[in-house]
Amino acid sequence: MVWLLLGLAALAWSACNDGKNTNSEDPCQPDTVRCSDNVVERCLLLGSGWQEVQACADAETCVEGLCLANACEPGERLCAEIEVVYECAEGGTSWTRSPCPGFSKCLMGECLECVNAEGCEDGFVCDQGKCVSGALSITTEALPEGIVGVPYETGLQAALGVAPYTWALAGGTLPEGLALDAGTGSLAGSPVVAGDFLLEVTVTDADGATDSRSLPLRIRGEGMQILTASTLPPAEEGNPWELQLQAAGGLMPYGWMLAQGALPAGLDLFADGRIAGTPTEIGTFPFEVKVFDSLEPPQFASKAMTLVVGIAPLVIVGETEYDFYVTKIIVLDMIFPYFPYAGQLLATGGLRPYQWEEQE
Repeated sequence: MVWLLLGLAALAWSACNDGKNTNSEDPCQPDTVRCSDNVVERCLLLGSGWQEVQACADAETCVEGLCLANACEPGERLCAEIEVVYECAEGGTSWTRSPCPGFSKCLMGECLECVNAEGCEDGFVCDQGKCVSGALSITTEALPEGIVGVPYETGLQAALGVAPYTWALAGGTLPEGLALDAGTGSLAGSPVVAGDFLLEVTVTDADGATDSRSLPLRIRGEGMQILTASTLPPAEEGNPWELQLQAAGGLMPYGWMLAQGALPAGLDLFADGRIAGTPTEIGTFPFEVKVFDSLEPPQFASKAMTLVVGIAPLVIVGETEYDFYVTKIIVLDMIFPYFPYAGQLLATGGLRPYQWEEQE
């Protein structure tokens, strides 16, 4: 252990002993500075002595580890250590010493409370080295939807300013059954009427600063209903078809299922209420869909629907086509003399199977 300490001391001495006139017989506080015969000295890493850092010029005077010019520019400011500012006095022949107040530190001749918001308390921001109260603002951007008869609660949020906050309704009318807590910003209760409401809320901080924001609130009616019409837009066999079923009420997200009947082959009902696919059969297809919400227990609604899948127009198709008024030209693969040739004519729509014949 003794050899380890000696080794560290020797290493520190070697790393720091770049100056002159080191005094190893004067213990000191590591990294502090002092003046000695107009020379700036700094205490070594282990506090075992002083090391010369800078010899002040003839026109300078060493003060608290600073080389201060005997003739200076009035208003010039310098830092001594980390908590003292020296400012050149009027006339430019002397310096005024000013300790930094509180917990502020000297940086580039200025006493700073902070360099970023992390150096300030909550609700304050760093502005030009000082912790100041930030501009109060409401951060809530939207209110969740409510349902008649279902307990509702959400909290309004604000940032910066000086806590505590006080909340108030500055415009609009709260749905019957809901109340705004002025102290916490909580909007809670059990709504008893459905509708769309536009609320203007205001927050005031401890310094009297205010901010306002308009927030829409929708209260849905009790129960659920399917909004999509019973007769769906017609589809064509062989052509892609898609429709999004719509519902209202309850608590989103919704889930959908087929309650009775069957969809045409090639079409599927997905859990999000989307019917999509390419029908491969024609006819009239009656079925019943069911939607349920996210409440516990869930609310639900059912509705009978009908989808007609018709016959698509019969059309000859090909990889390369040209339309000339009432005539369509299909370009077939190139034919080379004396080589076997085979090609497949294509068509869509109509009723399968197809029959082909050549016409002059």
